[in-house]
Amino acid sequence: MKNKPTGRITELLIELWRWIIEHYGCTVDDICELRGIKKRAAYDLMQKWIDDGYFYRKEKSGGIILPKQRTYRECGVPYKFHDIGLVFLIHAAAVTKVEHWLRKREDMIVMSWTGERYLRHMRGMDDTLESWRVTTHVPDAVAEIYSRKTQRIEEVAIEAERTAKGREEWYKILTLNASQYEHIWYFADMAQVYHPLETCIENLPDEDIKKFHLWKLDTIVCERKTQFTPDITQI
Repeated sequence: MKNKPTGRITELLIELWRWIIEHYGCTVDDICELRGIKKRAAYDLMQKWIDDGYFYRKEKSGGIILPKQRTYRECGVPYKFHDIGLVFLIHAAAVTKVEHWLRKREDMIVMSWTGERYLRHMRGMDDTLESWRVTTHVPDAVAEIYSRKTQRIEEVAIEAERTAKGREEWYKILTLNASQYEHIWYFADMAQVYHPLETCIENLPDEDIKKFHLWKLDTIVCERKTQFTPDITQI
């Protein structure tokens, strides 16, 4: 019967749900990645969570599911439950695709990944605020990444940009990121963001320009077979 959980909620399942809450929601591709299962099995698992009353589908999101308030309580996470707006949710899904993509690369190892939601929590910020407000801006994620080439671990600020911003807003965010991080990786939509963002970065002070790298977001979210090619520009 729907909304009556069947079976025991295991620690493994709680860990998976916590991951989903940290990332705001999840898609069938996320479950395939995390559980190492086929899409049919992932769909069935997600539907069971919905039937048991722990998750719900976000309309017009392309299949993203979100945890309900009871799931937040069950997992003991430090966040308040609230519905996630569609625009931000699609953005968060793009950030998650970037995370999966980086973890698959053979030239690096993602040692740790701290998403925007936990970054806000650590800094005493409310995660219901619009993430694009410069006064409360934090990166989409901060990762510790080991480079097989340099054999060094670096802290990297991760930003995924699907839509354009005004030039003044860009400069404020870029300057803020450059003041806090030595390595900032932007994954930018080619049609709307890549070249305007590249121009803004090139107009920063020389000591800041070298901190930025630009990647093509399209090759990641579209899951092309060329995803492991070096689609990166060092400014």
